[in-house]
Amino acid sequence: MRLITIAALGLLLQGAVLAQGSAPARVEYVRPIPAPETRKLLGTDGQHLYVARKSGQVDALEVGTGQPAFSLQMKDARGGKLLGQAESVAVSEDTVYVLDSDENRVVMYGRDGKHKGQFGSRSSEGGLSSPQGIAYAGGIVYVADTGNRRIQLYGDNGVFLYTLPIDSVPANKALDEQKVPYRLEKPIAVAVDAAGQIHVLDNAGGLFSDRSQVKVYASDGRHLRLLPKNGKPVALQLAPDGVFVADAEGYAVQRYDGQGRMAGLFGSRGDGRGQFQSLAGLTVAAGQVYVGDRERGLVHHFRTAAAALAQATLGAGGQPSV
Repeated sequence: MRLITIAALGLLLQGAVLAQGSAPARVEYVRPIPAPETRKLLGTDGQHLYVARKSGQVDALEVGTGQPAFSLQMKDARGGKLLGQAESVAVSEDTVYVLDSDENRVVMYGRDGKHKGQFGSRSSEGGLSSPQGIAYAGGIVYVADTGNRRIQLYGDNGVFLYTLPIDSVPANKALDEQKVPYRLEKPIAVAVDAAGQIHVLDNAGGLFSDRSQVKVYASDGRHLRLLPKNGKPVALQLAPDGVFVADAEGYAVQRYDGQGRMAGLFGSRGDGRGQFQSLAGLTVAAGQVYVGDRERGLVHHFRTAAAALAQATLGAGGQPSV
């Protein structure tokens, strides 16, 4: 195993970080995991990687071997279609939540891949339109309702709770939106940290717009801060050691610290070890970072410095958070 050298563009950004007295975290390239015919990496439960194939099928791959463990059920008991285009996965202790942008809903599965139910269809309360991002935290399912420009919150059983009130919070209305663009235009990813702060990747203006940015909110919808604009963000994940953002322009994964400052990045464009030809999904668990690469038919596995701490915690009887 070797340490990934930071790309030329990254060296400039890293230099700025070092000037602030913060050393970049070490990132080790572990291995490429073969994933042929994969459209997108959806998420992980710490034991499996969930990948959406180009055929529409969603498979769970063993993290250790990369071998298929099981496939998610594609039709219900009546033969009805369950999944069209899976976009993202969130996992609780006993449920896998799969967000589907074609069917405009969340489909629930057991940890064995068997269908349990669904929620969020357009005709229901809190209905979704072309949703693309999902997260689970504290018994709540958060959905980036892309077509409706909002974040929807549901109970872990699928019962609609409320819409994050970003537009109606008085503190937000007092902001100058030209300077602080707190409103959501095209939310495509959502993640929640241990303090309950909600991070949203807003793909405002489209994939290659300069307005795409990560926006952070309090649990009551108050806007807290913006992450710096670096490249073209297409995926977002949170971990105890920072915020990870996939950059489609630089073919790299950026890491920000708890204050929203750039703390390093890894990866570059190419066909070598730890290099990408596409960025199709990002997921993080216990210091392990996985990046989907549709063009190369791979999932790239990296390990951060936080992995050693996570392993020590598990060795002491802890459980990974998902």
